[in-house]
Amino acid sequence: MFVVLLYRGDGVVVCTVNRVNFGKFWSFIFQWNMFYWRGITCFQFSEIYAIQKYKSLSQIMKKYLVLMCFVGLFACDVQEARKEYTGKREFRTTDPSRLYFKNMRSAYYFRSRRPNSKKDIYVLKKNSKDGDRPVVYPLIINDWMNDMAFIFIEKNKYKYFPEGNLNILWQDADSTGNFVWKSPTKEAQFEFAKAIYQGLLKGYDMSMVSEKGDTIPFLEVHQDRRNFVVAMGDFYKLVE
Repeated sequence: MFVVLLYRGDGVVVCTVNRVNFGKFWSFIFQWNMFYWRGITCFQFSEIYAIQKYKSLSQIMKKYLVLMCFVGLFACDVQEARKEYTGKREFRTTDPSRLYFKNMRSAYYFRSRRPNSKKDIYVLKKNSKDGDRPVVYPLIINDWMNDMAFIFIEKNKYKYFPEGNLNILWQDADSTGNFVWKSPTKEAQFEFAKAIYQGLLKGYDMSMVSEKGDTIPFLEVHQDRRNFVVAMGDFYKLVE
């Protein structure tokens, strides 16, 4: 029997390995306990340290027990350092949701971070850079240190956005209404983005009252609408 230590720099994996003689071939069966930092996957390791063959079961058990106690103390220290989440449920993230977003969805986004901040800002790469029509798109703010994520609204370079409240008119075959963005708070931006998202899913036609006072189409281009829906869908998976 072997004891194998796998070390990556951001996590330790302790493995017990049983060796079985099968003709000219050796088969190794791994059973492991994983300890990892939040957001770090333990599927790849750069180096394998210290493969030591022991002569007796007692030696294995003694050294394995000491090692597990050390790792257990380390894991307890990390757990105690984490703050208990006290924010609103709709903004909460978890280790699995952050890991899914990082591994499966983050490649479709540009990531940035403002100076003196530990919040990651994600903006969809497919968002239009044109300024000939009014477009808003969601920014996903991943506050991973506090297990939270937010939606911020970003306007494109269209020059006739109103200075004050952003009033979006909508209509379908049977009714009309409007969405109004009045405040820059994270709650107000989330509610505004959610209203647009739900309207797009229902197929609403939308328009906007511009700075000049006229009413112009809003999120009329199919790709603009799709980009908004995709970003909001990824946000909801991050906070599920």
